Amino acid sequence: MREFNIYSTKQSRWYSYVAPEGRNVPDPRTNLCHTIVSAQDSSSHQIIIYGGISEAEVYKPDSTVWALSIPSFDWVQLAGNATDSTRNPGSRYWPICALVGNKYMLSWGGQPTSWDGLSRLGCDEGWRVTFLFDISKGLWVDQFQPGQEYLVPDEVVQIIGGTYMFTVTLSRI
Repeated sequence: MREFNIYSTKQSRWYSYVAPEGRNVPDPRTNLCHTIVSAQDSSSHQIIIYGGISEAEVYKPDSTVWALSIPSFDWVQLAGNATDSTRNPGSRYWPICALVGNKYMLSWGGQPTSWDGLSRLGCDEGWRVTFLFDISKGLWVDQFQPGQEYLVPDEVVQIIGGTYMFTVTLSRI
C-alpha cells in the first residue's frame, strides 16, 4: 500500500512511486473492494477501499475505509462510523463496491468475518448484505439522497490541503 506503479498512456511507460516512511498507510490487504470519486473541480481523485483481509496480523479481517488521494498519493483513513448500528457492515471478506449517485459507495455481498485469532467467515442475518457509505461524510448511512454533489471529506482536505468549492463575487468600490 506504500508503493505504486503508474502507467503513462501518453509516453507508453511505467513509473514507480514509493510513499516516504512515516506516512500513514493502510495495512496490506486482499479481497477488498474499491471505487473512485473525483472532486468537483477535478483537482483530486480519491480511490476508496473497504474491507478485505489484512495480511499484517495473520489474515485479520479489516473493516476500515481508506481514501487514496491522487495526485498527492496520500492515504487517509475515513471515520467509517455508522448512523445506525444496523447499517455498519463491519469486517467483510470479498465485498463488491460501486459508486452510486455522486457521493455514495454501495457495498454488497461478500461475507461478514469475525476475529478470535483466526479469521472466521460468518453468515448475514436478516438479509444484511447491502450497505451505503457517504464518501463526503465518511459515514455508513441508511438513506440515499439523490442529487447531492461529492465534497472531498474533511479528513482528506486536512491532509492534502485545498478548499471546498465556493463562488465569490467581487464588486468595485
